[in-house]
Amino acid sequence: YPRTPVVIRGATIHSMVGQPQVGDVLIGEDGLIEAVGSVNVPQGAEVVDARGKHLYPGLIDPATTLGLTEIGQVPVSDDTSERGDFNARLAAGIAVNPDSETIRVARAAGVLTAVSMPTGGTISGMAALLSLDGYTWEDLSYTNSFALVVNVGASERVLERLDEWFAEARAYIERRAAAERGETSAVPRNRNLEVVHAALSGEIPLLVTVSTPTVVEAVTVWAAERGVSILLVGGPELVRVADLLAKTRTPVAISGTTGVPSGDGPYDDDYTVPARLREAGVKFCFTTRDAHNVRWLRDLAGFAAAWGLWPEDAERAVTLWPAELLGLGSRLGAITP
Repeated sequence: YPRTPVVIRGATIHSMVGQPQVGDVLIGEDGLIEAVGSVNVPQGAEVVDARGKHLYPGLIDPATTLGLTEIGQVPVSDDTSERGDFNARLAAGIAVNPDSETIRVARAAGVLTAVSMPTGGTISGMAALLSLDGYTWEDLSYTNSFALVVNVGASERVLERLDEWFAEARAYIERRAAAERGETSAVPRNRNLEVVHAALSGEIPLLVTVSTPTVVEAVTVWAAERGVSILLVGGPELVRVADLLAKTRTPVAISGTTGVPSGDGPYDDDYTVPARLREAGVKFCFTTRDAHNVRWLRDLAGFAAAWGLWPEDAERAVTLWPAELLGLGSRLGAITP
């Protein structure tokens, strides 16, 4: 930026905030959408003839390992995790490989924005918000400290450790403040505790991975009692506590909705989870929680539409809704000025 204005002409525009319409889209020199509908073509603008085509916002996957892993059987190509249980200071963005084939494949499938997150330990590190178009990791990254990743999994005891780390972070910040006022001696900087305090104070959200209904319930109650902003990342088990999620207005990113049901559930049990979450009033979006299979994001939406989710809601669950749940609704997810 700045760059030549672009007019996309004559497409059927799926804006995600209204009914589809045939019209034009004007993108200004700053890369922002300036007008939708009937637009005046600025002098020197590039005009893209999209008549007969459909125009959607770029898809968004809020929980991936894009750029952090390439070949599972080649350890040097896997940078998803580090040793240790408490790695809050680690930033996934600087480890992203911009030449990864997984990024190109995801982009070809319409996924233009993704959160790439570390996975190891209990506090894994900071996830990065990526634009999947760039030649360096700096080009790709909107920000390297987008959210703090916490792996709760199937153990509620992790929440006790989080409380201990949160208490330690509060005490550290208080000691630092006292040192700055000259009341105590200097306190060595601890980046781990600074990041944890940022999450505790709401400066960055928590991405919390869960794997059982009991843990989903425990994490939801824990976050509500402490006023901590979270996005739950889990699978079909989320629907079993849908009423609580709706009551506490806890947003979720759901994956695994095309799997084989557990126990003696009906064959299509997982496929109907998105529709049941929507009916219960849960704020949700889709995620692949993967790198190589991010290209399947739109298929998750398609299968959900075939199993009871309104098609318009399926489209929003991979565009507008993840943008809103990630706090990016004013920048991404819709075709509006």
